[in-house]
Amino acid sequence: MTFDELCALAGNGKPLPRSVLPLERVAYRGITWLYHAYRRGAFSKDEAAEEKEALRREYEDARRKEKDGLKLHKDIDQIRVAFGGQFKAVKESGCPVCRRLVKILDGRDLSEGQDT
Repeated sequence: MTFDELCALAGNGKPLPRSVLPLERVAYRGITWLYHAYRRGAFSKDEAAEEKEALRREYEDARRKEKDGLKLHKDIDQIRVAFGGQFKAVKESGCPVCRRLVKILDGRDLSEGQDT
């Protein structure tokens, strides 16, 4: 959900759909609290607007980081798939150094690649 969609729900006192992500739920609760505090007079209009913009920036930054993290994992998976066929050929080549390198690269034996 976008930040504006979350604001619309919170502003109208509507509940979140069950399918929302944890990040969306946290942002919604923050917006709901802000609206409630503003209505009770805890913030001036300008202060509430500043707080809302801070929430927006934090939410959008967290969404970007989450999206970047998912892309990174997807890219790593694609690299592993691409290496998969080559790893099999290297293992079958009989070269012990190559086999050890394959174990390190595919994550089965990370300790061998470290100098201790």
